[in-house]
Amino acid sequence: MPLIDLEEHPFSQLGPPIDFSPDGLRLWISEACKFLNISPTELARAANLAPSTVNKFLLSAGSKKSLSARTMDGIVKSAMRIYIDKFGENRRKLLEQKQPGGSQTPTILVSGTLELGAFKERLNWPVQDQFHIQVPIPNQIYGPPLVGLVVADEQGGDIFPVGTVIVAGKFDAALHDIRAGDWFVVARKDDHGAIETTLRQVLVSPGGDVWLISMSKSPDEYLGKIGARDEIKPNRAASRYIIEYKVLSAIVPVASEFSRVKFSL
Repeated sequence: MPLIDLEEHPFSQLGPPIDFSPDGLRLWISEACKFLNISPTELARAANLAPSTVNKFLLSAGSKKSLSARTMDGIVKSAMRIYIDKFGENRRKLLEQKQPGGSQTPTILVSGTLELGAFKERLNWPVQDQFHIQVPIPNQIYGPPLVGLVVADEQGGDIFPVGTVIVAGKFDAALHDIRAGDWFVVARKDDHGAIETTLRQVLVSPGGDVWLISMSKSPDEYLGKIGARDEIKPNRAASRYIIEYKVLSAIVPVASEFSRVKFSL
């Protein structure tokens, strides 16, 4: 059940400018900077332009004076290079390199919520509500894509309270082990094909039964028996849930005021 929309970066959907009016170009540059998590000054420097060239253009809304075709071409190409380096092919290659130690601080897009009972056709928020964070991730514990999701209800208990930003890495049963105590983002479909994403923890009973445990009142899910070598292999035929991502890190609110924060629910 690939959750492709959570893994789509909004810049990849932006495409090149199609409105070549001055205000259309201003909008494209502004959106590109937001999606790439950079300032117009950074984009200008990447395009070998004076920052004032881009900043003055953006501040002159309504003016019919535009950028030259050559200048705009340089800006678009520079934005594409930044996207490839930060989120695209170059970033994937960097994360996939086998390194024994250390960590990286990738830029992660927070684009949706984890909410019990919220079955949706599209899981990500409107582009204007998405935002970026950076957190250190140990090298090679999980490869790309990395996704950011906000806990929208009590399903994470005291461990991941409401407002927690979860950072998770793509799970592949053929490559990754499951250990008792691990937390995962799991998905299930309703009868209409809409998808719910929630948090679950893997626990093993004294009798060797493997469970996906919810900290809320949502029923636990039986995954089968632990293997002869203590390996945990989910029985997809026996479970309504598919393990999609492993939780790697979390930004947990510590102030009570967070209980009143709403993240585009």
